[in-house]
Amino acid sequence: MCTVGCSMAENPGRVTTHEARRLTMTIIIATCLVSATVVAVFGVWYFNSASSGSETVPSLVLQQQDDSRLTFTVNNTLRNDVLWEDVLIRLEATPTDPGASYTFAYWEWRPSTEMLTSYEGSGIAQSMNASTSPDLMIICNLTDITGNGAVNNGDFLTLTLMGNDVVLEGVPCQIMFIYSPSLRTMGSLEFTA
Repeated sequence: MCTVGCSMAENPGRVTTHEARRLTMTIIIATCLVSATVVAVFGVWYFNSASSGSETVPSLVLQQQDDSRLTFTVNNTLRNDVLWEDVLIRLEATPTDPGASYTFAYWEWRPSTEMLTSYEGSGIAQSMNASTSPDLMIICNLTDITGNGAVNNGDFLTLTLMGNDVVLEGVPCQIMFIYSPSLRTMGSLEFTA
């Protein structure tokens, strides 16, 4: 039998309480390190997949037609598979009142792919009316020039202001095409109504 002060050499195969605690702490530390590594690797993977997803957002350029200040044409879109139902069209306005530093969404519209699909292969238009205030109505006519139900170069929309158009006269505005699956902007254009 071992008395106080005996060593492991005198009592082989037996683990002391101190060594058992040290072994338990080593296992706990190793488990924590492995867990932290797994969490870090998952975090890096998630960040990379989220940021690489933003690169797949389709882009386009909106161009204001010279002959009509409220007609906007789609240009430089590289993808032809974005359906109109995946696009949110938003008109934002920034009031010119003294001290007004905010921008508000004047209206939003999600077009219908079905309404912009022509089975004859010809251009087709869809209209949307919105009363933005008692004094103003905005009519948006969206034309898919090929009638394929997808956003393509040359497709265009025209805004018509009816009623008291002084409400928007001279107000800085922005028309935006937002890719609704990711809620990221595909393209936008600033203009003055």
